[in-house]
Amino acid sequence: MRAAVGARAVAAAVGLEAERVPLVEVVGCDRHVASIGARRRPRSPQQVAPDAALVGHEGHSEVGAERPQLGRRLDPPLGRNQVVTLRERREVVGVVVGGDGRSVFGRRSHLCNARTRMTQVHDLPTPALVVDTAALEHNLAAMADALPGERCRPHVKAHKTTALAREQAARGHHAFTCATPREMAGMAEAGLGDDLLLANEIVDPDRLARLAALDARVTVAVDSEATIDAAAQAGLHEVVVDVYVGMPRCGCPPDRAGQLADLARARGLAVRGVMGYEGHVVGLHDRATRVDQTETAMRQLLDAHADVGGELVSGGGTGTFDINTWVTEIQAGSYALMDTAYGHLDLPFELALSIVATVISVSDGWAVADCGLKALGMDHGDPTVIGHTVWYCSDEHVTFGPDSPVAVGDRVRVLPAHVDPTVAYHDRMHLATGDEVVDVWGVDLRGW
Repeated sequence: MRAAVGARAVAAAVGLEAERVPLVEVVGCDRHVASIGARRRPRSPQQVAPDAALVGHEGHSEVGAERPQLGRRLDPPLGRNQVVTLRERREVVGVVVGGDGRSVFGRRSHLCNARTRMTQVHDLPTPALVVDTAALEHNLAAMADALPGERCRPHVKAHKTTALAREQAARGHHAFTCATPREMAGMAEAGLGDDLLLANEIVDPDRLARLAALDARVTVAVDSEATIDAAAQAGLHEVVVDVYVGMPRCGCPPDRAGQLADLARARGLAVRGVMGYEGHVVGLHDRATRVDQTETAMRQLLDAHADVGGELVSGGGTGTFDINTWVTEIQAGSYALMDTAYGHLDLPFELALSIVATVISVSDGWAVADCGLKALGMDHGDPTVIGHTVWYCSDEHVTFGPDSPVAVGDRVRVLPAHVDPTVAYHDRMHLATGDEVVDVWGVDLRGW
């Protein structure tokens, strides 16, 4: 089996003796799961022994060539060590085990001939998070071209998805910004820990100790004696001094940054530099105002950096990615998926993310779809229902005035105003090319 799910896990899950799973990795062929109505069951599935003659090792050309397609159509995706039974006409024909849904054994004839289910956007249960692959590719390429390599430190809080982070790394962005310890740990576990910056203050000793134990380069933000003490006591090694530059959130006054840097070094911490977020500026509609206020904020950050030293001057966001030329790296995150708040600015990124919703009620003058406050980030305003006029949202509903006739059962596309909290409400995103779902990515960095 894969490293994440060993033979013992299989034995515990489906009652097999460990020695009866002799292969290093057991995989099936293309479309192995989408068949046979793959079902999750509340109890252990009927025991089924692997048929060594009918499964293949990943090195086998027939199987290895199909490996990238494995596990993409389980819905919902499997959690670690969970089990799904594959059935055809009530007969167990295979079992899938594992955190990635790719470890499978069963009868190859069944696994190969299984009919794909739920591969169209209009077949998804709603509300469903959908990402347009062409727009996503455009956005990733545009940022890689504008800010190559170390000039961009993508912020994973916007998408909370290691699969998307891998796409960013593939385009040269190997350093990442995180907002939570969970994001840091998940990125490290995914092998994306070359250079992780926790751009947030943490004082929980247990969480800090777990960060110190990660197999990754970990840097945390500090803005006080207390946060410096907490980082040092946890065994962390590197910090940046977080500086207040105009947005009343975290950050020390610029004239205290040097003093805090000296204290951190005295506690045995390496100080990599400073960070400061002009969050009060990134969403301003008028570009000239954004330029002026970004410069004002960054002058303060540079003054602090003169006292602190270090190689990093970190800041910026999607709204100032091409304006903020004072920092050494930009912590942009929303650019990959985008939302309507940033969509109102003159940015070279496309709206890649939407929520597919179902019309569930039609009245005289309005209609309702099943996408409400519990599926949308609302702090930046109402969502947009494409082709219609939003009235308001409640827990599970968006009420809109239809600008063209709609009927119960119709699908509508909903564009969120704020992508970051919207993604955090969902446990998976469906990648679609046109109406075809071509991949499913788990939103695997949720939580704290």
